[in-house]
Amino acid sequence: MDEGALAGVLCMSGYLPRSATFAPCAATTAAAVPTLMCHGDADPMVQFKWAEASRDKLQQQGLDVEFVAFPGMEHSACDEELQLVAQWLLRQLPKNLQDESPPSGL
Repeated sequence: MDEGALAGVLCMSGYLPRSATFAPCAATTAAAVPTLMCHGDADPMVQFKWAEASRDKLQQQGLDVEFVAFPGMEHSACDEELQLVAQWLLRQLPKNLQDESPPSGL
C-alpha cells in the first residue's frame, strides 16, 4: 500500500445518497479500495433496501464491496458486527499502524 493511500471504506448502517450521480471516474480510482458495508435488515432509519441498492450501484461501477446483513438488527450495532469490523480493519490497515499506540488522551 502506498503511503497516504486509502486503506478501505467502512459503512455501518449507511447508504450512498444520490447514487444516480455517482461518477464512474470516481469508481475507477476507487476500484481497488476494499469496502465493507454492514446493515441490519430491520433498520427503520436507513432502510435495508437503500443499503442493498447502494451496494448494487457500487458493484456495478466495479468496486469491491463486501456486504454483510444482520438479521433483526435495527439502526444500531451488535457484538457480531463489531467483531467483524475489527477483524476487517486489522486486515486493511498497514502492519506498521497496527503496532502503534493510540495518541495520549484517547
